[in-house]
Amino acid sequence: MVEVSQKAHLIEIACQAASEFLDILSPITGVFVSGFLPDWFMFRGVSSLAHTLIPSAFRSENELLFHGEYLRPPCSDVIDQCLAEVHTLKRFFEISAKHGIRLPEDSPTLRERLDDWEVLRPLGKTTLEDPVVWPPAEFYSLIALAQHHGIPTRALDWTLSPLTAAYFAASSASCSAGDRLAVWVVNRRVDRLHRLADKSSHFRELAVFTAPGADNDNLRAQRGMFMLQRHQLARREPFVTTPYDLLFVDTFKAVRPRVFRITLDVREARSVLRGLAGADVTAGALFPGLWGVAREFREDRTLMELDEDIPRSAVAKEVTSRVAELLKAGA
Repeated sequence: MVEVSQKAHLIEIACQAASEFLDILSPITGVFVSGFLPDWFMFRGVSSLAHTLIPSAFRSENELLFHGEYLRPPCSDVIDQCLAEVHTLKRFFEISAKHGIRLPEDSPTLRERLDDWEVLRPLGKTTLEDPVVWPPAEFYSLIALAQHHGIPTRALDWTLSPLTAAYFAASSASCSAGDRLAVWVVNRRVDRLHRLADKSSHFRELAVFTAPGADNDNLRAQRGMFMLQRHQLARREPFVTTPYDLLFVDTFKAVRPRVFRITLDVREARSVLRGLAGADVTAGALFPGLWGVAREFREDRTLMELDEDIPRSAVAKEVTSRVAELLKAGA
């Protein structure tokens, strides 16, 4: 039995079985089917309810490069936090360029901008009326590439595919007693709706964006999107970490957005993966290349231990029964 509840901006859908979880997330008949409006929603899978919507550059288990040394984020000051992200991103860029890796939107202008930001030169031109914003939009594609390869950034990964989100939630879930995996869901079109409802051109703290997939195989296969917080750097002020679901609601409050979270007991994770494998949502499909193939090979071992497949829907059961009757009658 599925339970639906609401607390403030969050609507939670608690599932008991993997079949319910996959039915709700079905891109064909599920709750978030957008009909003639394609890609209306975006999804993020997490392996535990303990994983809030806070990006890797703000979490203390990661490290950022700052003036030649590594530190644990977050920094106490907004400008220091942004500068640590700049140094980390620029070092990722330098190593990639040194080894001949083609980078999205690479150009002399981009390289010059990275150099400028490394010493915070843009802040020398700022005024209270026209503050500098970190990160600038021309860095978004580079940030997306770094994020997809494990570099701490302020970008949070999302996908346009609900089944891809379900895979990431289930594939990394551990069978901790009482824990639940989850898929977060938001309406990615709220920015457009917000602009129609609110004609002002005031600063928007949260950005939702896509990035080129031509040079990022994983991003292309996973139909990835991103969400990141933007900071105005007109003055020094304390850095405060805020979960992105709260920023999402506050940024687009003119259209009263809602955030959904579909949850499931982690003990059902393998059943979810079994069901997804039937739709070819597997590691080999989502991580193109031999690394993804090897990961799928290892996952196969655990899925083979399951005794039962995902239960069929009522319609599928009825059709299966009728086909069996026809075959029996014609035998």
